Amino acid sequence: MSKLAKRIADIKSQQIGITGKRALVVEGKDDVGAFSAFLRKRNGAWDQQWVVAYAGAKTRVPEILQEEPTWIGVVDRDEWTLAEVGSASAACSNLFVLPRFCVESYLVDPAEIWAALPPIQRARFNDGAPQLRQAIEANLANWKRHAALWHVIHPIYRHMRSSEHRDSLLDPTAVPNDATLTQIVSGWLNKFDAARIAQEVNQKLLGYEQLQPFEFYHQHLYAKKFYPMVVHDVLNRVLGQTQEEDRWQKLLLTMPLPADLAPLWTKMGL
Repeated sequence: MSKLAKRIADIKSQQIGITGKRALVVEGKDDVGAFSAFLRKRNGAWDQQWVVAYAGAKTRVPEILQEEPTWIGVVDRDEWTLAEVGSASAACSNLFVLPRFCVESYLVDPAEIWAALPPIQRARFNDGAPQLRQAIEANLANWKRHAALWHVIHPIYRHMRSSEHRDSLLDPTAVPNDATLTQIVSGWLNKFDAARIAQEVNQKLLGYEQLQPFEFYHQHLYAKKFYPMVVHDVLNRVLGQTQEEDRWQKLLLTMPLPADLAPLWTKMGL
């Protein structure tokens, strides 16, 4: 049995059984908790029709959906362009591409965090919401540059690791001679124009300066690192120490249901 078939079988045997429920398939184990919290806010009886199951990887989600077309899948947008989002959605109609960079992007916007804090915790910020925002944004310039680097460098890295490039050299049915090898590798190296890459990074930075703050937080910031390194650290210092996962779950449970998830609830009939 393949790993894919085994994962599907495990979801059916361990979570669905004879209930006839459908699965909302997410990328990882952390995503299960996040979407379970969102679903409880959306519909208290959601679990009568659905289970939330993890695929184990982003690429695995559409693969599972191909085998189980009545299930719904969710993947992070990450650094995908609008064209890539459209292509993925067209190729798999029951796939929902998150409108934000990743699920952690729901836990980095100072305005949304403030809305999630109960009054007793808000009172710990002497200057209210502006104090929270100032603390979170203390090193934002560095994170904007990091985001620019991520959105420029990671697509190059992803492209170079694609099967297209690997097979152009490592296909045993078409082993390249020296001339072909030189031509292929030279083509790769031509993509690494240092001046052009630096220019693209700076263009990204300039673009971020034109955005509304929430647009940067939701779609461009690398929230997978920003949440634990910045948001969790700020809240630990002001509200007292707690485990990262515990705080994650509490914020998800107390924050207003994000409006941009509405298309997912439509897909799920909720």
